Amino acid sequence: MDGHRWWFMTIVVAACWWKGVAGQQQTPAIWVMGDSLVDSGNTNFLRSTVRADYYPYGCDYYHGPSGRFCNARTFSDILGDWMGIPAPPPFSDPSTTGNRIMGGVNYASAGGGILDESGQQYGDRYSLNQQVVNFETTLGQLRTMMDPSSLTQLLSNSIVVMAFGTNDYINNYLMQNIYSSSRSYTPEAFANLLLNRYARQLHALYSLGLRKFFLPGVGPLGCIPNQLATGQAPPGRCVDSVNQMLGPFNEGLKRLVGQFNGGSHPGAMFVYGNTYSVFGDILNNPARYGFTVRDRACCGIGRSQGQITCLPSTAPCFNRDQYVFWDAFHPTQAANAILAQRAYSGTADDCYPMNVQQLAQGLTFENKGFLVPKQMAFCLMKSLSRESTKSLSAALRLRSPEAIGTKSKICVQSLLYSTKRVKKEDTIAADEITAPDYDIPTLGIGRPISEILKELNKKVPDSLIRVRTEADGFSFKHVPWHIVNRIMNLHAPEWSGEVRSITYSTDGKYVSVTYRVTIYGTDAELFRESTGTSSVDDIGYGDPVQKAEAMAFRRACARFGLGLHLYHEEL
Repeated sequence: MDGHRWWFMTIVVAACWWKGVAGQQQTPAIWVMGDSLVDSGNTNFLRSTVRADYYPYGCDYYHGPSGRFCNARTFSDILGDWMGIPAPPPFSDPSTTGNRIMGGVNYASAGGGILDESGQQYGDRYSLNQQVVNFETTLGQLRTMMDPSSLTQLLSNSIVVMAFGTNDYINNYLMQNIYSSSRSYTPEAFANLLLNRYARQLHALYSLGLRKFFLPGVGPLGCIPNQLATGQAPPGRCVDSVNQMLGPFNEGLKRLVGQFNGGSHPGAMFVYGNTYSVFGDILNNPARYGFTVRDRACCGIGRSQGQITCLPSTAPCFNRDQYVFWDAFHPTQAANAILAQRAYSGTADDCYPMNVQQLAQGLTFENKGFLVPKQMAFCLMKSLSRESTKSLSAALRLRSPEAIGTKSKICVQSLLYSTKRVKKEDTIAADEITAPDYDIPTLGIGRPISEILKELNKKVPDSLIRVRTEADGFSFKHVPWHIVNRIMNLHAPEWSGEVRSITYSTDGKYVSVTYRVTIYGTDAELFRESTGTSSVDDIGYGDPVQKAEAMAFRRACARFGLGLHLYHEEL
């Protein structure tokens, strides 16, 4: 068979495969943030020495070199295919305006990290902080195109993919000749620094209306050709010292996800992707996935083809689908496809506390703002069909599988942590099941509404009350939102919260947020709504939307009696 015919058949087969991957659209938009692992061309428009807009990058991509650091498609491209949504355009492209931004935008930037200084030796790049600012720019455009209610729905139902951390190690902590971070911080302290900065911007994005987050961890960097080229690893092994220093960050990110899902961000779901484990599985079992080369790049120069990354017009390897790594730093499309599939439909070892498919297909019961994957909901309904309606209503709103019952707990575990259906003969004993590692208070679960309200109406201790003075000199007492949240968790653990609307005044000077809080008792459920308003110029206490939301949340809780006495007291 001549070469031209062979390549034609390859392209046809690849096109058919991608068409088969793309399914029914499961999310209205996908917002991608991160580094070169998911950059779709932003670096093309920046003054950076790191580029991928030349051959052989994109040699297997139907658009040719596009700025993707791969032979074809990136992890986020393929993950979008699984969700039935096209890859979003790069933010830096001047044509990324109007209807092009309705399905999401890619903000990822080669060299960008959680820390602003990471990757600075390459020139211009978008750090995490700048990518959040860029998202706010897009949000400003969307506000002129959509009514507030539609925009709120778009943001709350879309998926955010954030792939950060790699450059903070490769292009910061491990570059001792340029950066002092490895001399200033232990691996544990450096991980804490990264996680604190990361958490701050995650909260900022939540305050802007985003609710579904997928946060992949950092892969085994000690195994990439760039690190193997240093000669620090014994033959056939990775650079263990590099891999070991990533543990505190990945473990900390997973804990952060658990904390954010524990009630501090009502209506949101954060998912951790165990990239390290999935990539480790590929490297430890290459033949299982069709790979024959795992220790050198398909395109590069030097030891492991990783000392100098893929240069213009360099001839890449011929059998690219058999290579794990495309260049010194990045996976091939074949490896990206496995990473994306495991993120989309993987088990508990791959994603926590659910996979992206379950995240995308999440729904909100009766507008209570609590996300439950559809399959899990149907499973719960079937398992609890013989129980009372009251028990069903309560079970659907629990934050963990506790108190649902043996059969229901088995069903929840099988759908939350696995893509496989649990067979009857595979049923496990109740004492073998453990709930997710959440810090969920249990006081008050199953109490009647009257008892919950009685607790909420008690006077808040003076030690928990703060005094705030506004710019105009007006002072008032209040209970900070995070303390209100903890009191609600204590006395009404089954409460749920939801942002109902975010609106701006006609002159654009004020933003108002309407928030609903619902509490559930054994005999009834009650909800209260309230609105908070903030000047868009008032940044004394953080983001104006965040301030308005916190105000609305406190006021809604006050309508149940929590801290209501403060509204009748004078300073």
